[in-house]
Amino acid sequence: LHVSSISEWAPRMIGPYCQMTSAGGVAHVAGNLGLIPHSMVLAEGGVAPQTRLALANSAAVLRGLGHDSRNCIGLVVYVTREEDLSLVHRICRAWLRRQAVAPAGAPLPPLLVLQVGGLPMGAAVEAQLEAAASQTGTLLLAEWVEVHQSVLLRCSAAVVAAADQAAAHGSGDEGGE
Repeated sequence: LHVSSISEWAPRMIGPYCQMTSAGGVAHVAGNLGLIPHSMVLAEGGVAPQTRLALANSAAVLRGLGHDSRNCIGLVVYVTREEDLSLVHRICRAWLRRQAVAPAGAPLPPLLVLQVGGLPMGAAVEAQLEAAASQTGTLLLAEWVEVHQSVLLRCSAAVVAAADQAAAHGSGDEGGE
């Protein structure tokens, strides 16, 4: 199997997979590393520049295929070192805040940062995101806190509702249950 991709807006694929799939009004962007697109070399300087570039590359895949990262409904980030989890989480939350089209103070899309044993090309971080396809409906976000066995869990959910469903449930900016 030989897979080839040519991309001016994001790094080319390094394996046999699709950069993005779209179904049911949601665009699923495959994991992106912090690769410099024209050279396919990882960003120097550690996890922070790799995280920022992985997020930029994910947004570039969406833009290149006619979608918008401002419609992000979920972000999963894989990190190889435990000591980098907090920094990566902060960078990703800031990125989500900059991308958000919701009013100030509205919940951010769900973010999951996970530690893994290794990533392709020795990368420190990989980001994959989901975004609502343009003109699919209204993005409804909810955020809540749960306590389970004395562990505090901050939860969030994102749903893309068709225009008629959004009207029946309100604009989505008042929070959720």
